[in-house]
Amino acid sequence: MQIPDIKKNLPITTVLAHYGIKIDKNSHIKCPFHKDEKPSCKIYLDTNTYNCFGCGKTGDQIQFIQDKENCSKHQALKKATELIGTKETNNTDAMGIAAKRGSVKEVDFAKLFSKQKESLPRSPKALEYLKSRGLSQDLEIGYNSGIAWKKLKQCVVFPLKDKSGNIVSMYGRRVEESAGHKLEYGTHFYSENRKGLYPAYPPQETETLIITEAIVDAASLLQIEELNQFTILSAYGSNGLTTEHKAAIKEWASSGVEKQEIIFFFDGDTAGRDGASKYAEELKELLPNGLLSVVEVPDGEDVNSLFVNYGKEAILQLVSERQPSGSETPKLNSPATFEPCHPETLSPLNTEQANKIIYETQTARYIVKGSLPKTFDKMVISLDVQDLETATKYRCRLDLYEEKQTRKEARQASEKLELRSDLVENDLSQLTDLLEEYRDNQLQQTTEEANNDKALSFAEQAKCKEFLSSSDLVTKLNELVGKAGIVGEENNRLFLFVIATSHKMPDTLHALIQGSSGSGKTH
Repeated sequence: MQIPDIKKNLPITTVLAHYGIKIDKNSHIKCPFHKDEKPSCKIYLDTNTYNCFGCGKTGDQIQFIQDKENCSKHQALKKATELIGTKETNNTDAMGIAAKRGSVKEVDFAKLFSKQKESLPRSPKALEYLKSRGLSQDLEIGYNSGIAWKKLKQCVVFPLKDKSGNIVSMYGRRVEESAGHKLEYGTHFYSENRKGLYPAYPPQETETLIITEAIVDAASLLQIEELNQFTILSAYGSNGLTTEHKAAIKEWASSGVEKQEIIFFFDGDTAGRDGASKYAEELKELLPNGLLSVVEVPDGEDVNSLFVNYGKEAILQLVSERQPSGSETPKLNSPATFEPCHPETLSPLNTEQANKIIYETQTARYIVKGSLPKTFDKMVISLDVQDLETATKYRCRLDLYEEKQTRKEARQASEKLELRSDLVENDLSQLTDLLEEYRDNQLQQTTEEANNDKALSFAEQAKCKEFLSSSDLVTKLNELVGKAGIVGEENNRLFLFVIATSHKMPDTLHALIQGSSGSGKTH
């Protein structure tokens, strides 16, 4: 029996019952590893783990046996296997509660999603969310109000499918504002025991596979007709290429199709670029005669933001300009290039909202509200620690540079949210480092912007390109030059304008276009 099987079939309550240890009503026990007058060891029944707030002992059911027996891990696993056999004939757990008989009823995800898809048109907020993300109702998307199915409440849902095309799990995005559920708008969730891929396993005959960082990104690409020749597959985050993903990609790669290519289309941030590079390196052995490419996404953008803000043309151009993985040389034959993508020095913080920085780990979600102090002798923040499953929050205000205070808040947050305090404390230490880097980069960026001319943004470049593609370009340009205050015979003034601004044409052109679309003022 493998370790995952042992953990799956051996509740920690069975281990405790074997040693005659009972759990109190607050899910605590007197710690057997130190002299404990009051129960200080928390038992987490949902994860089969324990954590003592007194002596610091922590771990899963296997580690508990190892600590209790003072034995090797191999011996602990052997003991655990024996206890699994004992469990089959024992109908009570360590709390004296009768064990449930029979297996848990499986969820019929296909039937459930069919009802959720019918519910989508009846939810104005779900439709509003889809509109904001540029997603069509024609895609496989549903809405779960939470009435018939308590999981993924008030979320638009996407089906995850197995190799046979069956819906075996779901992904959801919350579309309701917080209203008593302590859940954040836009927070994403997966159903329990996540499995399956979105939108489906790649067909064996596929030549080119585009892998996105998120499901909403993949859904955006599915709507672009020109990409129908490619197969789209979503990872579950920048570090979310799961074992199931890799197995499916390996099977596709061995199908015998010639000229196979994998294109990574991840976010334009440090986490996205690092994730794409890491997985390209991992998968290159699967395509010895194929190609692994990376789409260079502008800073701060992702597939969906590009699709919503700039349209499919921007997506298609970036895909056409993709670079082989590991290449640092830009294409020289591109018809038009966007602002170069420089790797950010920021760590994986979600800083889309300046006054709401989000850092998410496997333990919890940390939300920093308000601005960071600009002095370097303190790091006082208003912090929400949020449980990933229930979204329950612990709120506090602390100085991350004060270790005693940080350790105290970590302990109190873990007690309320039933998390491991050592993991929360470690997360806060990492968060401190990340916030320091972010603050330093922001201050440096502010200084650089004050000393240098700003490069045109992706949107500004797109607007200039659209203007330059006009059929009556000369006429329009002459009109703008006139509005800028350069008078005289049209051909002569246009000639003088080109000579005077040739060294900085893009910036000057952008200023003229902005002036023409503004309040009528001349520049």
